[in-house]
Amino acid sequence: MQDAQVLVTGGAGFIGSNLANQLADAGNDVIPLDNDYLGAADNLADGVEHVDGDVPDDDLPTDVGVVFHRSTRRMPRGLTPWRKPTWTLLKHMNL
Repeated sequence: MQDAQVLVTGGAGFIGSNLANQLADAGNDVIPLDNDYLGAADNLADGVEHVDGDVPDDDLPTDVGVVFHRSTRRMPRGLTPWRKPTWTLLKHMNL
């Protein structure tokens, strides 16, 4: 894939930053969206601009051709493990 506008959620985390860096190296316009809860902008290569934000935000970029959804959260206190997939799905439906 080349010359695409790509949104990578969780783009400053371990997996997301490696994906964002490789996509940028391949010539894509990458938007690594991360709230830095588990990731860090330092994980991104020079020239890959970190975008501070969260998936539930209403002002997500809409002019992208591809979305790689790599974001997640730690399980909130009191949430039973069997409910995490449902909680994660509902939280990320904004994508």
